[in-house]
Amino acid sequence: MPTPTAPTAHPLSDTLHALGDTADAGTYTLTAERVQECKPHPYIKPTQGSVWLGVEVTVAATGDQKIFPLGL
Repeated sequence: MPTPTAPTAHPLSDTLHALGDTADAGTYTLTAERVQECKPHPYIKPTQGSVWLGVEVTVAATGDQKIFPLGL
């Protein structure tokens, strides 16, 4: 079995995508499915006037390599 490799980094785009749109990142695509406000952790809170948002994202490989969306 081949060893998976991390996806190749691509420059950031100036294109903004709406919720539900799919962004092509070369060897994978990202789709923001939904966004909602998250309850803050009792010991770690957002700065005053800010809120924490959770984003449900679909990541799909479009190339031959497996992808590992670390930190998602």
